[in-house]
Amino acid sequence: MNNGLGWLTVHTAWRRASGENHHLWRNHGTWYISVTIYPSHFTKERFRASLQTHEVVEARLRRDKFLSAMSVYGDPEDALAACGCARKCGGPARRLPFP
Repeated sequence: MNNGLGWLTVHTAWRRASGENHHLWRNHGTWYISVTIYPSHFTKERFRASLQTHEVVEARLRRDKFLSAMSVYGDPEDALAACGCARKCGGPARRLPFP
């Protein structure tokens, strides 16, 4: 979907096929979300943020809320502000370059 802010692809069908914890990982007991953003057809960026929970069920709900906001806003930082369910630890959310 091209929303004017860049190229955004959300693969919800892939998430169901690859498991309930797709886009999630746990570090020291806290769940995080990791998504890959495609600003154009030729570039990609990895975005990661804390979901601020130790419970996997709550992490899944927050992930789904974040992905829904991503489909509306198209930008991960706007989606974080809109859903209020995640944040980058130690400061504001930021994009990390994809190696």
